[in-house]
Amino acid sequence: MSQNIAEYEHYKRLKLLGEGAFGKAYLVECVSDKSLCVIKQVDLSKMTEQEKKDTLMEAKILEALSHPNIVKFKEVYKTKKGKLCIVMDYADGKFNLCQFDVHYENYPGLFQPKERENRDVRITKAVV
Repeated sequence: MSQNIAEYEHYKRLKLLGEGAFGKAYLVECVSDKSLCVIKQVDLSKMTEQEKKDTLMEAKILEALSHPNIVKFKEVYKTKKGKLCIVMDYADGKFNLCQFDVHYENYPGLFQPKERENRDVRITKAVV
């Protein structure tokens, strides 16, 4: 993990994509190659020790995964203000199976039985 890299040296922040209890996700442009990425910025100071361990484990798992159905991990670093930043490729907004809740009843008519089965197989392959 790179330590204390200034985000502005490598990424140009374009817009806020979302925020949660512990942090924010930003759409950024990589300065070196102009590719789009997402930085998930997590404020570790608001977390319990277990939550910090879980977040670091998430980063390690993402770094180890390599599969066409999973958005590619780029890097992880900590800012001077102590925020953990996980950098991933940007999913361009095309249909992404992972954006839907696995409870099919929340999306009546969206998934037919065969589509559900295909989706479940792809998700399973992605994590195996």
